[in-house]
Amino acid sequence: MSTQTESPFLVQVAKDHLSATIAAREDAQLAKVAPGEISAALKAAKVAVDDAVTRRITEYLEILQNPESDSREEFVIAEGRATTEGTDAKFTWDDSFDKQAAAWSEDEGVDYYNISSITTVEEGAHLGWITPVKPGAAGVDVHGNSLTPKHRPQEITLKQGVKLGDDGKSVIATTAGRVVFENNELRISEVVEIGGDVDFETGNLDLATDAVVRGTVRDLFCVKTKKSLTVWGTIEAAEVEAVGNVTVRGGILNRAKGKVIAGGEIAAKFCDEADLHAKGDILIGKEVMNSHVHTEGKLLVARGSIIGGEVFARHGVEAATLGSEAGVPTTIAVGTHPDEFRQIEETGKENEKRRAAMEKIRQAVGPLMAQLKRLTGAQREQATELMYQADSIEAEIKKSEEEVAAILASTSDEDKPYVLVNSMIHQRVSVSIGDRVYTFQEESKGPVKIERRKIKNYTALVLVNQLTGSVRELPARKLELALEKSTPA
Repeated sequence: MSTQTESPFLVQVAKDHLSATIAAREDAQLAKVAPGEISAALKAAKVAVDDAVTRRITEYLEILQNPESDSREEFVIAEGRATTEGTDAKFTWDDSFDKQAAAWSEDEGVDYYNISSITTVEEGAHLGWITPVKPGAAGVDVHGNSLTPKHRPQEITLKQGVKLGDDGKSVIATTAGRVVFENNELRISEVVEIGGDVDFETGNLDLATDAVVRGTVRDLFCVKTKKSLTVWGTIEAAEVEAVGNVTVRGGILNRAKGKVIAGGEIAAKFCDEADLHAKGDILIGKEVMNSHVHTEGKLLVARGSIIGGEVFARHGVEAATLGSEAGVPTTIAVGTHPDEFRQIEETGKENEKRRAAMEKIRQAVGPLMAQLKRLTGAQREQATELMYQADSIEAEIKKSEEEVAAILASTSDEDKPYVLVNSMIHQRVSVSIGDRVYTFQEESKGPVKIERRKIKNYTALVLVNQLTGSVRELPARKLELALEKSTPA
């Protein structure tokens, strides 16, 4: 707080500058206080004296002149006005879309509200309502300075295929297609709709638009799209690839023959003997059975089980159960992929050979370069060629080290990859985080979280009980990378 000291009064301004108080000093003579003395004290504290403050001065004088009042008590002499922050525009979906999302999710634990599943509409459909922006209001502090709201409210922009209704709030589709609401923009995107299965009648599909398959993608067929795909049935042993998301109302039954690749998220009720690759999260409602799963995000099976197969999720895994009572081997890896550690180790060994070769060349060519003027033309050319070879090897080393650094940076310690199990971890479940792996030899009841933590002077895998907070170190071993022996140079 700022303080006025050269007057009978002490003026204090709050840290937020929205109020100021005044109080008489202990040695002040208050019998003949004039309004000007109070005004002077306020001005010395840089408090603006406006009409409201002038009225407060009058009130304060009455207190000082009243023998029954406590004239030494602090008095609020000035008050500013805080800013009012505006609110963003809001889009509220029509009830019919809520019902559609609810029908998809049922009781399977896949939250279709939070993934970009495809919602198709006909021309003229009512999409919802827009609540407009509520502007903010400027404030003022006790010094008379204007205060500007910090938040600039965001409008909702209507793009192609949508318009406002006559009431200025309703949003109407002007064309058929997929409804897309993202980054405060609402639009209709072109979508290809297959009324039934992808089979011999449709043939393989290679599309540049969003796509909806109302049936099933049958065995050995191929569906590719440069946007997102929604399948109302199942995906069998088929090849499916989308630049965006893949959303499957049923399950994915690749039978170890097909593959599903998504540049965004994959969501399905279940997957069995599936091969899934996603740059975003993978959300499964019921069960991941004997599948190969690779995601650069998280694998989320919050209410279901992961039984058998191999899972890699860069940022984490959440499931109700890992493994089964029958002890089916189940491999879970998070953080850095074991293959990436193999690449790092192979790169290290290869760079050792490269450095040895580079040093050998430079040692051989050093004496020649020291007496360059005495060399014949052929000798100079040979020396230059050898130096070029050494420089090329050094460039290869630098490039490979940059690749290793990029791998290690893809999952830093700050990311804290983890495995969260709500119900049970069965025996023969192996969990690896980074270069450490632990295989459970007996059941471990959840809810527990497996993560890396610093213990004294080393990093260990630990099991954290989510109810009690207790921490148990797991006797993890280093990953066996099983590198092939390199052939001597």
